[in-house]
Amino acid sequence: MQVLDQVKKGSLTLKAAAPMIKVCYCQAKRLLVHYRKDGPPGLAHQHRGKPARNALGSEIRERVLTLHRKVNAQFNDTHFTEMLEDRRGLRIGRETVRRWLREAGIRPKRHVDSPSTVADDPGDHRSGSSCSGTAVPAANSAPAAHCRPSPL
Repeated sequence: MQVLDQVKKGSLTLKAAAPMIKVCYCQAKRLLVHYRKDGPPGLAHQHRGKPARNALGSEIRERVLTLHRKVNAQFNDTHFTEMLEDRRGLRIGRETVRRWLREAGIRPKRHVDSPSTVADDPGDHRSGSSCSGTAVPAANSAPAAHCRPSPL
């Protein structure tokens, strides 16, 4: 602002001021026009504090949250977003729906394995040998120590 004050007073040229405020000459001209018209507040972005033009209204947000609570609570975020588009004609991004649900305190739906599919070792989802599905060993060779069947 001090640099633009000097330009406004005439003690500094705009051509010399542009590198000092790290903008090109054309941008410096635009800034000076706003500065002369509105003072320091004129340098702030003109849409500051205003809602985005593509923002969805709060009524759509409330409708989505109500639908999730009453009708589609069993769906995960992606499935719920697809159902909104297919059944209700609401085309809303998955991340937007996810953010709305989390802000409303609705936790994500997680798939839980049934006890019969859970392996003893959390990192190993196969049963039996820890190397099932590996290559067949050559004739007359012993299996590697790590490929022996695990005791049940």
